[in-house]
Amino acid sequence: MVQKVLDPTFQVKTFSLKYNRKLSKRAKTILQSFRLKVYYYVIDDILYFLKSDQKECDRLVQILHSTAIFLQNNFGVNFFDIYIYDIQVEEIPKFNRFTNNRNESLKTLSNINIKLAYQVQSIEKNSETTW
Repeated sequence: MVQKVLDPTFQVKTFSLKYNRKLSKRAKTILQSFRLKVYYYVIDDILYFLKSDQKECDRLVQILHSTAIFLQNNFGVNFFDIYIYDIQVEEIPKFNRFTNNRNESLKTLSNINIKLAYQVQSIEKNSETTW
């Protein structure tokens, strides 16, 4: 779903992801602080603030890179024209009543909703000159 933002030159694309692991509190706080921030600054912040948990850091960077690559491939968006419009994290507890082990029976899944604002630059055509 693409919709107009306040500035008519920007559009918003929403990505809904199911994250099969529990996000740390630090990661949730960091993700939710990225509203209206430039995409490449967000990647730097994740790499810096989550360097203590390298696996979680790598997973979140992969998620964000895949959304940016989607915009680049499908809409021709420049990497520097992508902004994080909003990120929401919703945790869903999942209970499996058929397992006896309490630790395995209660798992937490996370839904991550990422809204990216992007600006599509018009492609300028060079006029052909005949020599």
